[in-house]
Amino acid sequence: MRSGGGRFADKCFAAVIIAAAAAVTAYLFADGISGSDYWWHVKTGEWIWLHKRVPETDIFSWYGAARGLGFTAHEWLAELFFYGLQRAAGSAGVFIFSVAGALGLVLLSIKANMKRALRGAVPSAVFFTLFAAMSQMFFYGRPAIFSFYLLFAELCCLYSFAGNPESRALFLVPPIGCLWANLHGGSSNLSYLLCLIFLVCGSVKLEAGRLRAERLSAGRRRALIATAALTAAATLVNPRGAGLFAYPYLNIGDTFMQSVISEWGAPDAKRAGDLIFYFAPACMAAGGMLVSKKEIRLTDFALFALFALMLLRSVRFAMLFYIAMPFFAFGYFPEQGVKELRGKLGKASVALFLALSCAIVAYGAARAVKLAGSGSLISSQVSAEAVLAVKNERPERLFNDYNFGGELIYNDIPVFFDGRADVYAAEGILKDGVSLLYLTAADGGGALDIDALLDKYRFDGFFISESRPLCVYLKARPEKYRLAYSDGEAAYFAAVS
Repeated sequence: MRSGGGRFADKCFAAVIIAAAAAVTAYLFADGISGSDYWWHVKTGEWIWLHKRVPETDIFSWYGAARGLGFTAHEWLAELFFYGLQRAAGSAGVFIFSVAGALGLVLLSIKANMKRALRGAVPSAVFFTLFAAMSQMFFYGRPAIFSFYLLFAELCCLYSFAGNPESRALFLVPPIGCLWANLHGGSSNLSYLLCLIFLVCGSVKLEAGRLRAERLSAGRRRALIATAALTAAATLVNPRGAGLFAYPYLNIGDTFMQSVISEWGAPDAKRAGDLIFYFAPACMAAGGMLVSKKEIRLTDFALFALFALMLLRSVRFAMLFYIAMPFFAFGYFPEQGVKELRGKLGKASVALFLALSCAIVAYGAARAVKLAGSGSLISSQVSAEAVLAVKNERPERLFNDYNFGGELIYNDIPVFFDGRADVYAAEGILKDGVSLLYLTAADGGGALDIDALLDKYRFDGFFISESRPLCVYLKARPEKYRLAYSDGEAAYFAAVS
């Protein structure tokens, strides 16, 4: 390959990676989107709309409400949005929003990084294909969608400022921080931390091997200091106020939550999928920097270190790494360029690929329409019949499966615990609930006293997955727990008086 193709070849390359991204997105979204956590977010939005304020204590858990557990919805603005979208357009609206959000972000990333992508065509094409595939795991009805776009916008602003002394893009960063704190406050600290990284890297002159840093002028350093301060202040404009600063660090530091919530765990190199989607892009970025003969900018290296550390710490940060990687890594990919299309065969190959991509998009759309007809665009953990069975039993002190909590909340059934793990972690509720589900001490603290836990909470009903060890325990004691409902997936037991 030569270092640069003609304009037609470049346009064909852009068309191919865009078509590939669209095809991958359509194919992977053809089976609908996850409903994990979505339903309690919608219900929170409804509560805020009806009460015209953000809740300060738990409103969904019968035990949490009785104890006045703190619950400030730091994602309140996104929850209002999802409530409005669900009310106006139903599950189809949420599905379309998720698919459009996923593909839109990939396309924005392609557009913003096309010049660098053309220089390293093969790794760039591989990366954007992985990016599109990864999006299906993260783009569904959760406030994190807004974080992804805000991160992309802020990196565009900061890199614009770094590359152009005349840029005024920094003015947009404080508003981004304010929006971030109210749409998805749990990750909004990144808004001012990124400013600080650019400030620190721009405040030193460094020459260490190929690592380079040029000191910015005093005026530009002052601009970054002011932007970081204003952005940090802007994130305080949220219902939790200064408490939002500590919130993400407390969650990251909770090793128990990290261990029991799968999406909070670290990627596992023993799994092929993790190797492909988590470790491969990190290795691509590191390999590009190592192999390249170019000088490595300190800012790029610092951002790589930050986002790689986050990725290796928890898979929930994977999308943040994908969003940031083109900014700090694409400039170091080997320069291959794009081949000129020679003859009819080359052009026919591109045309065939584009036609195949269009067919895959059509297939995905057809499957989605079929799913919409059956009401299955958003995945469900429990059936409508199971929820009705619980409602008919009218438990006052229900013990529910952790994974069932969101849908019970959506159906106005008070829960014991649910996906808001941070609400239940401090009082040991999360540990007790997980211990009961698996009939083993979740914190590794020795043998579990099952009767003591049951007496502590005085449950009068149990709605759990039939795969849980607790289900076996309850079935073995029909004199104490009456099996009122079972469908092979979920079971409801009523405590016998």
